[in-house]
Amino acid sequence: MIRKVENIILKKRLRKRAESLKRQNKRIRRQGDENRILKNQAMRAAQELDELKDSLTTGYCPFCEIEHLFVWDFEWGLVSHCPRCGARIMQCQMCEKNSAGCDYDMRTDTCSEM
Repeated sequence: MIRKVENIILKKRLRKRAESLKRQNKRIRRQGDENRILKNQAMRAAQELDELKDSLTTGYCPFCEIEHLFVWDFEWGLVSHCPRCGARIMQCQMCEKNSAGCDYDMRTDTCSEM
């Protein structure tokens, strides 16, 4: 009789423990899924940040007398504009011709890369 009662008690404990483990497993699976999603989002954000870093450049504005950080792409040409005052900033340091083969004309204020 005592054995039967002990068995019943042990079965109840075992059932409760099994239910608890099922709940824990569900929680672990859900957290694993969330972690995968967050990891993918972090990887995408890192790629976007790298792309943004590649397009950032600095330029000294002679009118503001401040060096600014702004978005610029080589395909847009070697001219950018100051984000503060709107003055034109030449990106001559990015030019392939450098100072030796520069064809900047001071009279017309233009070059072939503009």
